[in-house]
Amino acid sequence: MFTVPRFLFGIGSQILIAATLQFLAPVLGLQLNMYGFTPEFVSLCFCIPSLIYAASSPFLFLITERVPKRLVIIIGHILCATGMLIVGSSKFFGLENDANMVLAGLCVLGLSARLIAIPVMPECLEAIEDRTDLNYDPEEVNN
Repeated sequence: MFTVPRFLFGIGSQILIAATLQFLAPVLGLQLNMYGFTPEFVSLCFCIPSLIYAASSPFLFLITERVPKRLVIIIGHILCATGMLIVGSSKFFGLENDANMVLAGLCVLGLSARLIAIPVMPECLEAIEDRTDLNYDPEEVNN
């Protein structure tokens, strides 16, 4: 399985989005406290990506029906990078550390996590099924 590039792309994508979201846990609260945001706002910021992820998940099939799963995952990576730049208030891009920018960035991160995490498993399974030289039992491969 680790010789299939599409499978490795899927595994790498899943690792990257998990690392991105876990990076926020210790850093985001400190960053927001440093800039004087209230504890209530900091708490809200931690739940925003999960709410966006959960609210938009039922509609993902509309996208993956029309667009290849790999393209959806790549769009998710682009949105993830954009969201991290917005949340991190990149001075290089002229983004200020403002509550609205942080919330917008967290919404983008929640959407990008959904675009990456959900289509990864079917993409990996399709990559394995397309390879005829691999010895596996098709009855054991399912979604």
